[in-house]
Amino acid sequence: MKKIHKQVASFALAVAFSLSAASANAATSEDAPACDAAHPMTASMESSMQNWSDADLLALSNEQIDEMGLPPRQSLSQGDDTESWLGEVRLPRTHTVPDCISSENVQGYVAGPNWAGYKGVSGSTTGYVAVQGDFVVPSISSGAGCNSSLSSYTGWVGLGGIGVPLIQGGIVYGLGAATPSFFWEYVSPTGGLPVQNVTLPTGQTLSAGDRIHIWVNYLTSSSTMNFGFSNLTKGYSGTITKPVSSAFYNGSTAEWIDERLTVTIPSGTYYSQLYNFGNVAWTNMQVERSNFVWYGLSSQNYAGLVMVNSSSTLAQPNALTTGNNFTDSYVNCQ
Repeated sequence: MKKIHKQVASFALAVAFSLSAASANAATSEDAPACDAAHPMTASMESSMQNWSDADLLALSNEQIDEMGLPPRQSLSQGDDTESWLGEVRLPRTHTVPDCISSENVQGYVAGPNWAGYKGVSGSTTGYVAVQGDFVVPSISSGAGCNSSLSSYTGWVGLGGIGVPLIQGGIVYGLGAATPSFFWEYVSPTGGLPVQNVTLPTGQTLSAGDRIHIWVNYLTSSSTMNFGFSNLTKGYSGTITKPVSSAFYNGSTAEWIDERLTVTIPSGTYYSQLYNFGNVAWTNMQVERSNFVWYGLSSQNYAGLVMVNSSSTLAQPNALTTGNNFTDSYVNCQ
């Protein structure tokens, strides 16, 4: 029987696991797959994608779509959106192939009561292999009584992270930043590669008001993660592919999150203030299970997450709709 967890404004719902920088482990040769591993999306395939027929694209299985780093196809439960998907696949695409991950990139990471949104619960550490969602990049401002130079905001989708490893990607307004960037990362209680901003090609920009589609998947067959993004307003897309040890994959949960960053400095670790992001309406919330079938979040076990501090609520979601949509709302900056 499906068990639906109701949203509650509780500290316990905010994710909490911590790691001091001193406990981060250096990477070993087993931590990452071979750097010369070939990726299924070759340069010739990528350059000719716009010339593929509709029939060829529609014949791809969900597994092949994952392996090629293409935008996830809409599930039938989301309605017939074939034309939109075909158009997104044919957007100008930037594809970053795997590279080496050295021990210098392994750092400590700290997470705390700083998430607002929803999580899906699969019931298995390999239950979810991909997650996707859409939202409009919010305009941000300094909250009342807070300092913009000490504030941040990020919106993302991810796999894992509730006290376990996390693979994620989305957009971020870094500490004091006035403009957003796409980013990806993978972390665990023993290390990882925190926030990596995506450098867009010349002429491509990301701005408040842009509607974006983001997704993350993990391929156990090749120990590879993909972070995909499409700017549906400006008409471009991209895929970041990285070899990532299975130690950083946990498919027990999937998330759709608005967050304030955690900052580590020599004197310690603290949570940044939260930018006033207004309201962020998430849509198209879907997860892909290990059978390579996509499901709307409302068909899964799920829970709402509320961002709190010791005395007040900072951000919170409303109820999830049967259309797999919700809105996160800003409340306080600290």
